[in-house]
Amino acid sequence: MVSGKLGLAQKCGIINNGFCMKFAIRDDDVSFFTKPIELESLYKCLWEKNIPISFAVIPFAVKSYYCGDWEKFYQEKEENPIDKNKELVHFLQEKIKEKKVSIMLHGFSHQYKVAADKKSKLVLATEENLIELRRNKNGEKLCWYGEYKWKAYEQMKKETKIGKEYLEDILHTKISVFVPPSNDISKEGVKAVSECGLNISGTMLLSKFNRPINKYSIRIWILKLWWRFKYNKVYPYVMDYGTHKELCAYGLVPGIGYEELKEQFEFCKKINAPFVLATHYWEVSKNNNLKDIYIQFLNFVQNQKVKICFVDECYD
Repeated sequence: MVSGKLGLAQKCGIINNGFCMKFAIRDDDVSFFTKPIELESLYKCLWEKNIPISFAVIPFAVKSYYCGDWEKFYQEKEENPIDKNKELVHFLQEKIKEKKVSIMLHGFSHQYKVAADKKSKLVLATEENLIELRRNKNGEKLCWYGEYKWKAYEQMKKETKIGKEYLEDILHTKISVFVPPSNDISKEGVKAVSECGLNISGTMLLSKFNRPINKYSIRIWILKLWWRFKYNKVYPYVMDYGTHKELCAYGLVPGIGYEELKEQFEFCKKINAPFVLATHYWEVSKNNNLKDIYIQFLNFVQNQKVKICFVDECYD
């Protein structure tokens, strides 16, 4: 019986004591390069049922090629402001007014850096740099770093503030949640984001204590370790770090099956923990197997007694 084993979590005051389980859909990577029809084709049927979607938006995205294929992936360096895509901005503004969409901040440009190994120099993930690295590695895996892993604290704080205020201004909305690019963030990145008044969708790995050391982070790390040992699952409740809150998300990505998502959902429902489904519109649209799982899982969720809401509402 799960409920009989939650004493430590309850003592730590990190349990969600609401009466109705919350469910939210988080879609990453909306940017200058996104076409409204791509979002409409995937979410129109949900919007018609008044099911909201939370978009993690890149304010100044660099162009990426072969997304999802790390053997071919590369990027350009030029940053592209999302307001240059007038059709997309108008589309998002209208969906926000209709309360069908909320906006989260997804980094600044989503620029990756890459290295031959953990001891080598990091370089931008341009086509030229990657051709050289891949030739020397002979098929071995490279080390990839999301922008909130490799950037300095001062740069991240400056860009987080700029990105947040820029999106709030052009989309006429407020932003309270940050989604780390590639779910990769350093403790300096956490500090920069929290100082800009944002919560984080995504949590620290147990293998790395990459949060500022204080009574909140130590307590939560111990709780997460205990939870993993007890249930062999990630800690599912909202975590209060004093300066900000964090909540894990469950990825609908290649390699994840329907039964695995359903089992995790049912576990969260049993203990009244929120469930955030994280995905990418471009990946679901082009991967038929992933799209089938997406449809099957959302049909299942809609038949459950849950509150389907925006991601930011899961932190309440």
